[in-house]
Amino acid sequence: MESNYFYDLFSTKGIEYVLVIMFLISFVMFFRYLEKPARLTARVSIPAAIESTLINWFQILENYFYHPGHCWVKVESGNVVSIGIDDFASKLLGTPNKINLPRLGENIAQGEMGMSMEIDGKRIDLLTPVNGEVVEINQDAVDNPDLFSRRTDESDSWLFKVRVPKLKANLVNLLSGDLAKAWMEEVSHKLSRLTTGDLGFALQDGGQLKDGFSKEISPENWDELAKEFLLTK
Repeated sequence: MESNYFYDLFSTKGIEYVLVIMFLISFVMFFRYLEKPARLTARVSIPAAIESTLINWFQILENYFYHPGHCWVKVESGNVVSIGIDDFASKLLGTPNKINLPRLGENIAQGEMGMSMEIDGKRIDLLTPVNGEVVEINQDAVDNPDLFSRRTDESDSWLFKVRVPKLKANLVNLLSGDLAKAWMEEVSHKLSRLTTGDLGFALQDGGQLKDGFSKEISPENWDELAKEFLLTK
């Protein structure tokens, strides 16, 4: 199974990942010299143990790896990683009514749909960021999705843990450091381009985005907007 790793990845959305990564590598240095637009972001409280950078409205954490489908990976110990949805996806979707995770012992594949959230009667799929076996589930998140969505400590925000036999090979296909920051900046620009004239409805006083801002921007077709960013459309 592992010998087919690269074939499986490129036969799904791998080509899209390569194009995105090549684009970002080409422009990551260029972004540093761009004149930054005025930020609407208000300062938020972040645990002192976690260094982070805010790209426009969205948080990127140091030493985390990001999948283009907006899930993050944190290496725990050995070849075990924890997985969660990133700050952009959390704000985009808002509070889920139900969280559907892979089963304990299930093998998941990088770039495949392996988890989902049910929100206002609609199902939103998310892509899994690594290959491996699910070894632990955050049952609190499954039992209390509303509390999960209001978490303030990143250490409580993981959804499940996976044992990844070929961890280094998986991490090569993810984004981290300056590359992750450049990617999130491009995601922010894409959001602005797609929602020109509509983004104001999704802002709270003080310039922060409302949780579940996709529903503010497109009340009828918010799920299609979400799928566009989550690469599941």
